[in-house]
Amino acid sequence: MTQRRLKRRFPIVLRGIAGAAASAAVPAHASSQAQSGFPTPGYLASVLALVLLVAVVVLVWQIFRAREERRAAIQASLVRSEFLANVSHEIRTPLNGVLGMAELLAGTRLDPTQREMIDVIRGSSECLLAIVDDILDYSRIEAAEMRIEEVAFDLGAAIGNVRALFEPRAAAKGLELRVKMAPEVPRMVRGDPLRLGQILIRLVGNGLKFTETGSVRLEVNLAGEQTDGVTILCRVIDTGIGIDSSTAARLFAPFTQADSSTRRRYGGTGLGLAISHRLLGGSIGVESQPGEGSTFWFLLPLKVAAEETAQGLEKAVAGAASQPAVAGPLLPSVPACGRRVLIVEDNPINQIVALRAVTGLGYEAEMAPGGEEALAAFARNRFDAILMDCQMPGMDGYQVAAEMRRLEALETAAKPTPIIAMTANVIEGDQQKCVAAGMNDYLSKPMRLAPLARALERWTATAAHSLAAPGA
Repeated sequence: MTQRRLKRRFPIVLRGIAGAAASAAVPAHASSQAQSGFPTPGYLASVLALVLLVAVVVLVWQIFRAREERRAAIQASLVRSEFLANVSHEIRTPLNGVLGMAELLAGTRLDPTQREMIDVIRGSSECLLAIVDDILDYSRIEAAEMRIEEVAFDLGAAIGNVRALFEPRAAAKGLELRVKMAPEVPRMVRGDPLRLGQILIRLVGNGLKFTETGSVRLEVNLAGEQTDGVTILCRVIDTGIGIDSSTAARLFAPFTQADSSTRRRYGGTGLGLAISHRLLGGSIGVESQPGEGSTFWFLLPLKVAAEETAQGLEKAVAGAASQPAVAGPLLPSVPACGRRVLIVEDNPINQIVALRAVTGLGYEAEMAPGGEEALAAFARNRFDAILMDCQMPGMDGYQVAAEMRRLEALETAAKPTPIIAMTANVIEGDQQKCVAAGMNDYLSKPMRLAPLARALERWTATAAHSLAAPGA
């Protein structure tokens, strides 16, 4: 029986049962009224049975409807996720060509006019990528598909990474970027470093965007202690344009900016603060006066991770804090290192970007335009690392990686070759799919030189060791 027939027949059955019960009760009621003028026990039992029967039927119908609505909601969520994945892939694929080639071109000899033009191209592409990321993040939050993880991470290193990311931008605007982390704040904590980084990047980025002179400060202090963790207070203080109280009250609503002139001058979707508000569950606010700058703050509960050693922690923090700002040519002359990398990529533009980036970093590279060609090259030669595009016609990257791992398992003496995923999809679950297919690491497109260089150095230097999971 189809769902449509069930929906049509349930009300008919319900009306039939009710009518039959009423017909049976009427003679009994008339007879009892004629004899005594009071309802008989049999009549009361009939009414109670009718009420119980109606209640059972209604309950069954409500359960049926709830299951149908849940099934429809799940289907709608799957359709939304697939749509977001397709949108992400279709936008990020051409952006990979634009940003990748602009980054490579910036590493060549350019006169001042050419460098100014390439900086405009890179800046505009970065803005477009930020808009795409905001829209995808907000869509995932609206669909309740964004997961908050809890892993051990170095809070000091996370703060240092934010500073290293924005130091070049602050220097370009003539602003002072200061970062202060209170000594009582624990360095090793458990939480979601990715979401924390997103929030800090949005707040510090906004501070730099809306500040023309002066400074932007990021302060991290201890707000409270619990039995199993702490609550930290992060504040981003700028000397920018400021906002009035009426605007501040609605600033965390979606698609909201101070006014239309702000949107025209500074751009943006007005989604960044709304996303941060949703991620933090409302524990975020602002204190500001027009012309006197703004202070954005948020509270974040974190658990303390006590299993890490202080010595390793200090090295990690020192390394993050001493990371130099990126300036001048991005692709200096790199001596050949003798390591070989197989690039598996079907898109012609992305092939050029990946090939020039890998060879520019000093590696030897071989290109495979599809899954079958990649397996043939893998069987023919040994590589120190493999860069694997995930979405390809025929055999996709997940299938190719799984087949490579199967072939390696047949050769007991063979050491696993590190496989680094390259994907234009940034939807939740993509990284888990890469891990399940046997890949070691994950790079999102548009592909940047710095993360690519770190990933290749990490995995080619440790190619002789056992296969490890991402983040190990």
